[in-house]
Amino acid sequence: PGGWGTSFGGTISNQGGSYNPNPGYQMTGDRRPLPRHCKIIFCELDDVLIQPVVSEACPSGKLGLGRRGIYDVQEKWPVWEAIRCINPEFVFIVTNQDISTDQESLEHYQRMTDSITERLSKYLYISPERCKCFTKLGRNRNEFTKPNTGLMTKALQSIPGISEYIRRDEMVMIGAQSGGPGQSDIDYRMACNFGIDYIPVDQIFLYY
Repeated sequence: PGGWGTSFGGTISNQGGSYNPNPGYQMTGDRRPLPRHCKIIFCELDDVLIQPVVSEACPSGKLGLGRRGIYDVQEKWPVWEAIRCINPEFVFIVTNQDISTDQESLEHYQRMTDSITERLSKYLYISPERCKCFTKLGRNRNEFTKPNTGLMTKALQSIPGISEYIRRDEMVMIGAQSGGPGQSDIDYRMACNFGIDYIPVDQIFLYY
């Protein structure tokens, strides 16, 4: 299913970068102003925009394990509100999902991401064409596997000419995998590899 996309143009690819530490984004409790100059926000889906709900259909609380379980998610409204305060022009969801790639699972996943992007675009008062989800499915590693930046590049390519008028210092990544205790740092490294700023989702509430 390479090239399979959502109704908003996001590409599903079936099928990673050097680590450039950014001391400005260490895990601290300092309050900082929101980066309201940012015109593009890249963000992870799981644990940033949504979180799974433990239920009979999704007993592990992990997204996508069952046909019905993929719908057992809830929005993380405080994060949505923080993003709205930044007032971006574009929001691109960039996510890796280790779920089945059979046609039925893909259709379930597309319906869920279509629903999330539609609601998010309305919440942020931006057009659906400016709020897209880009997903890499499966375990095979390629340029779309984080911390590689293929999904970010694909997102920018979906808007003709966007790189001509929006600079990298006007972009930011909001991620969940930030290198904290017991967690990966692939979201943080992805932002570093792409040359943009990074905000750990658990610190976004320290911004004002």
